[in-house]
Amino acid sequence: MTYTPAWAITTYLEIRDEQNEDTKTYEKRSVERETKMDLLEKFLLGAMKERGEENIKTEAGVAYKSPQMRVTMTDRQAVIDFVLDRIEENNPNAFNLFTNHINKEEVKRLLDKGIPVPGVDVKTFTACNVRKT
Repeated sequence: MTYTPAWAITTYLEIRDEQNEDTKTYEKRSVERETKMDLLEKFLLGAMKERGEENIKTEAGVAYKSPQMRVTMTDRQAVIDFVLDRIEENNPNAFNLFTNHINKEEVKRLLDKGIPVPGVDVKTFTACNVRKT
């Protein structure tokens, strides 16, 4: 067999289409499984509450209560103002409210203007993408 760019592109697109179908099938089955597991978790939490227990042990395994918390920013400016207030109070933990993620688009915008961003490692590279015509 002779490898040609046309063959490579065709083969790549076929593999990607197959992978996309696999992903769709997995996601559908995953949602179905998660729904079933959520119902079972609710049942078990209800049983623990009804029985006044923190866990239920069986030969097959253990179900136990696990306190959780989810946090979502609803007002960005209010959060920034809160942190700025802590900075003005010389609170050394003022920035602990944030995680350390960098906005790639903002870094690119600044670099395009000739403004380097200290403390940020930027790596550029060329990738090969394939699309249908």
